Amino acid sequence: MKICLVCEGSYPYVTGGVSSWVQMLMKSMPKTEFCVVAIAADRAHGGLFKYQMPDNLTAVHEVYLQDADYTRAKKPRLRLSKRQTEALRSFFLGEQVDWPAIFDFFDKDDVSVNALLLSPEFFDIIQEYYDSRYQRLPFTDFLWTCRSMLLPLCVLLKNRMPPADIYHTQSSGYAGLLACMAKYVYQKPAILTEHGIYTREREEEIIRSSLFEGAYKDLWIRHFYKLSDCAYRYADRVISLFPQARGLQLELGCDPLKAMVIPNGVIPERFDHSQVKKETDFRIRRRAKAILSLSEQHKMLHWIFNYLIEKLGYTDIKNLIKQQKYIWLGGKSLLNLDKPKTFAEKILWLCDNVYDKDPRIVEISDKYTFKDYVRKQLGEGFTTTLLGVYNSAKEVDFDKLPKKFVLKSTWGGEGKQVMVVKDKSKLDIAACRATMSLWLLPWADAYYPSFNNTFKDIKPCIIAEELIETEHDQLDDYKFFCFHGVPMYLYATREKSSRYIITMYDMDWKRQNVQYCTYNPGDIEKPKFFNEMKELAAKLSAPFPFVRVDFYETSSKIYLGEMTFTSHGGYATFDPPEWDEKLGALIKLPTDN
Repeated sequence: MKICLVCEGSYPYVTGGVSSWVQMLMKSMPKTEFCVVAIAADRAHGGLFKYQMPDNLTAVHEVYLQDADYTRAKKPRLRLSKRQTEALRSFFLGEQVDWPAIFDFFDKDDVSVNALLLSPEFFDIIQEYYDSRYQRLPFTDFLWTCRSMLLPLCVLLKNRMPPADIYHTQSSGYAGLLACMAKYVYQKPAILTEHGIYTREREEEIIRSSLFEGAYKDLWIRHFYKLSDCAYRYADRVISLFPQARGLQLELGCDPLKAMVIPNGVIPERFDHSQVKKETDFRIRRRAKAILSLSEQHKMLHWIFNYLIEKLGYTDIKNLIKQQKYIWLGGKSLLNLDKPKTFAEKILWLCDNVYDKDPRIVEISDKYTFKDYVRKQLGEGFTTTLLGVYNSAKEVDFDKLPKKFVLKSTWGGEGKQVMVVKDKSKLDIAACRATMSLWLLPWADAYYPSFNNTFKDIKPCIIAEELIETEHDQLDDYKFFCFHGVPMYLYATREKSSRYIITMYDMDWKRQNVQYCTYNPGDIEKPKFFNEMKELAAKLSAPFPFVRVDFYETSSKIYLGEMTFTSHGGYATFDPPEWDEKLGALIKLPTDN
């Protein structure tokens, strides 16, 4: 048997966790032949290996993302077939990429990448893509950005993969793409073992990077989502190291039937915090809670955090973290929390000075008590049916739950700590319980990442509720921005290909020329019960300076999703940034003259 390991940015060029794992894997199977396809940035890395090659490693094939465009003969101007054009179009505009057509294109033809990226067909596709989403950007910059994204991908696909019996990759990006192409060409199995979730890692890097601005961040993020979709769709087995990582893979579109966990050696029971609750002495409980962590690193971070609080003061360190998070999520300037003017500044000011003094805020933010609050305000039937409430993951009785349902924590924010189960028979219950246990850890609520007081005093529980279904399995979300009891704007949300389309509308359903956070806008149909939603949003929001009221609808009914006082955790950004002040002006604070 011959196994081909496909490595990106790791073995054999750098030492570390993944590289060491690759070396250990080959040494632990001395009777098995291995070859390595190593993906590096450019030829400057060629041959600079950090490891002594094992005897059973017969070849290292180096592939460079920033390589020259070699062809075996001079080619005339490139003309794409209809299938090739549609495959290229699907990469930018389709819900799913036609990878088999793209694989055939690069496998069977000696393609000039330069000719492809300068072809009329490519230009027309980029023009259509630009018109559909990105008209606010300069077209020339947009065109060359798309070319720069596709160039390393095309150079990569031109490389002939070595024949092997199994292709095993350690990431779902460029390496995952090559492994899946080899599977397609040679009709051999492909395995993906993710040590980290590649897509999320690239997304975080892009968001933090100063190399990308505004919508270009989203353009690159979408690019890496497309690459990972290929790996999740075509790999025969997708392996992760712990249940939470598997949950992220499922969120990104991986088939649950081929996603499995091979544990990384951590014994979760060692970190069970249930014994802490039995302590009677407050000081002992507080100390035990402080040192409870999933790693020694977490303990050290907690110690550093407490040290900074002692040296700088609680308010200073809290504000420092808020500034960091706002910039990390795309903010263009520092927040002025002393004299708030913008939407984000006023929301965070309310969070610190008003919300922690109003008991209704916690009642509404708690996913469990929210249902009672709505019932008292509007009557029965406006929220999803509650199927169960549990104090721990062990209490969840899956036998009593229906085939389809939703699990969520009571204190999760920003769309996190939610699990949608569409077929209970395919659910990995052990992995599900492990994930839910993480939701209830003392530091897992939405308060700690950014000091969001709306979540501070929520009792951690798990709830199960009915899954809302529609005729076309498409559940749009309508989120009304209400200022002092008046709905002024909303953004409609639609999920497509594991990505979200988010578009801002006014109360006449006129599309607004603004981008919310880093999400792409796109046309979404006006909901059937739009007027009823406006009336309900006005009634529910009347007591508050700002609240976002979220709705879903089926063909016959309105459902309230949630009410949140801190849209996007309080760190919402807008492009153009003038919208931040425009919406901020609609919030009247007690300190305003």
